[in-house]
Amino acid sequence: MSKKRRFGRVRRLPSGQYQARYQGPDGIDRPAPETFATKGDAELWLTLKEAEIVHGDWMDPDAGKVAFGKYAASWIDDQVLKPRTEELYRACSRITSLRLSAMWTCATSARPGRQPVGVDGAHGALQRPGRSHLPARNPATRRGHRGGHGPA
Repeated sequence: MSKKRRFGRVRRLPSGQYQARYQGPDGIDRPAPETFATKGDAELWLTLKEAEIVHGDWMDPDAGKVAFGKYAASWIDDQVLKPRTEELYRACSRITSLRLSAMWTCATSARPGRQPVGVDGAHGALQRPGRSHLPARNPATRRGHRGGHGPA
């Protein structure tokens, strides 16, 4: 008889792969982003996901699916603002959208033999000490980089 997991579920797919699912802290049932070759791999992934949640490092995988400009416009629309304040907020959101767009362009245009500029910059910013509110694993890890603060 199989032992029931206390966090998440694993099921075997017709392809022979295994799918892991869990309920996030937001109450939404979420599948793993990929399938696994073995049941053990799927269970290990669930264990690590549970640890992220317990330690407060979990990040909503859907969080980045709304563009900043659309989010900002929606947020401003939901506020009760004086006309001049609304005008200033909309101007600031447009400027920020342009800056984010420029940063993305810079981050995705690779230089020969190097990671994109934005990844280097983001990695450095996220490696600085005193960032205990950030996830334990740096999401801007450079290719071939094994830790520390120096170049890859």
